[in-house]
Amino acid sequence: MATNRTGSESTFAGAFGAAIDNSGVTLTSLVTSMSERGIPMALATLSSWRSGARKPSGPRSVEAVTEMEDLLGLRAGQLTSLVLPPTRLGTVSPARVPVWEQDERTQIEETLATLGGGFGDARQLSANVVNDVGADGCVVRRSSRWLYQAVAPAVRRLPGILLPVEPATRAPVVDIVAGGSLGRQYLHPSGMVYGVVIELERPLNAGETTMVELDVDIPRGFPLGQAVDYHLTRSVRDLVIWTRFTPASLPVWIGEYEEHDGRRSLTDKQLRPGSSSVHQVRRDFGPGVLGLRWEMEDEDEP
Repeated sequence: MATNRTGSESTFAGAFGAAIDNSGVTLTSLVTSMSERGIPMALATLSSWRSGARKPSGPRSVEAVTEMEDLLGLRAGQLTSLVLPPTRLGTVSPARVPVWEQDERTQIEETLATLGGGFGDARQLSANVVNDVGADGCVVRRSSRWLYQAVAPAVRRLPGILLPVEPATRAPVVDIVAGGSLGRQYLHPSGMVYGVVIELERPLNAGETTMVELDVDIPRGFPLGQAVDYHLTRSVRDLVIWTRFTPASLPVWIGEYEEHDGRRSLTDKQLRPGSSSVHQVRRDFGPGVLGLRWEMEDEDEP
């Protein structure tokens, strides 16, 4: 006779019951396997969890549910996500496009709309960005590792934006190294905004976090010029940008700038003796823009 279960697979009882049915494992054999792993469980406890009469609570129960995920062949988090209390998000400020020129802002908004929304459903907690600069002084590659937190339910995708300094004729080549897969891409008709969607490995509940790593190769048809910019729609806890120049072709001048609410500050930044790279570090930065500009030696000069 089938066990009476309450709820759907969106509840712990429903998901646990479905996993038992699909695996062919009995509660009795599950109790035995758990005991062999050093986690004694009472058959009555598992029965109450399956029926929905009780729900796992407390650290020991969460540990037991984690082991059951493995024994039942489930992905990590499939059951524990229905047990753990929701993460408190605290104050979540609205996402703001950190661009103050109206035409550019409109182009970005149109690009985000074409990509299908999702803008602002997750906030960036930390970012580590590496920019590689070619011998001509132009950026040829950007690699990023991001830590994101969902601030809305069932977040499945992350939109990204890259802005050239002149109209682009080609889109950059994006490779999602880990944490998701490449979704829709869009180059705005103006050529001034490129957008991409990163499809996450699984939907995130509000408060859950995920890591994403991606590489972006910049073709000559997508001019970033002798500059790097990083735009933040909200405050980020930790931001590190590392810009690496070709050792045989170093800039003669470097300027670091910040931009907030349309106000820009610019300061000189020097390469350290023997170094061919510059790094920028910020905590609790944004919304706004952190950037770097440089000039190369004029080949026409004697």
